[in-house]
Amino acid sequence: MAYRKLEEKVEDFEDYIDETVPQFAKVYGIEDHDEARATLFAKFSGRWQDGVPLMLAPTYKDWIAFNERYQDSVTKRAMLSRFVYINDEHGAACPASSHTRRVHPRDMLGPKDDSGTILVNRRRILRRGLPYDTTNEAGERERGIVMLICCSSLERQFEFVQQQWINYGMDSNAGNDTCPLLGNRSTDDLKFVIPNDPEVEEEGAPYICSKMPQFVEAKGGAYFFIPSMTSLRLIAIGMIDPT
Repeated sequence: MAYRKLEEKVEDFEDYIDETVPQFAKVYGIEDHDEARATLFAKFSGRWQDGVPLMLAPTYKDWIAFNERYQDSVTKRAMLSRFVYINDEHGAACPASSHTRRVHPRDMLGPKDDSGTILVNRRRILRRGLPYDTTNEAGERERGIVMLICCSSLERQFEFVQQQWINYGMDSNAGNDTCPLLGNRSTDDLKFVIPNDPEVEEEGAPYICSKMPQFVEAKGGAYFFIPSMTSLRLIAIGMIDPT
C-alpha cells in the first residue's frame, strides 16, 4: 500500500481557470460564461464536477440531460464507470491528456482498436482519497487529500501510473506534457491541449493551455507491505505445527 498526502493549490487552480475561460469560450464557441467554466473544468479532469464522464456527456447540455435521465442515484453510480474511449480517438469529447483518461486509459493503448484493456488492467489500482482542510504552521489555509493506494506490485502499478502516465505524455500523444492536474511542471513550457469538435469549429482548432502553475504538491508519503496470501498460509502452518 502506498500512502500520499497531496496538497491542492485550490486558489491557484481557480485563478488559472478564471483567466483562461474567456479565450477558451471564444475558441470553443461557448457564449455562456458558467457553461464555459464548467466545460473547462471537465476537460482538465475528464469528468464533470459531479463525476459524470465526458464520454457519456461530451457537452454541457449533454451533462444536464444525463442528470435528468439518471436521477436514481444507484443507476447513476453504475453508469459512471460504463464507458470506453474507442469512439474518441482524437480526444474531441475527452482530451487524451485529461487526468482520468491518463490514469485509466481503458480500451486504448493496445496494438489495435479496442485491445488495450488487457494491458491497462495490469496497471489498475485500488485507491481512496480522504479530503483535509487545515491551517499550517504559517497560519495559512491548506487543503488537499490523503490517498491510500492498494495494489499487488507498487512498481508495476502505482509507480508506473505515477511516472509513465501522469508525468510523461507519450502514451497520451502529449510528448513531454504532464497531467494537467497532478503532473509535475518544473518549467513553464509544458501545456495541455484541448482538441475541438470539428462540428463546432471549421478548422477544428484546439485550445492550448500554457504556463500552468503546479496545482498539486506532494507533502508526504510512505510504503506499507502486507504479506501475500501464500506467506500468510505458511505462517499459519508454522503456528499450528507442533515442531
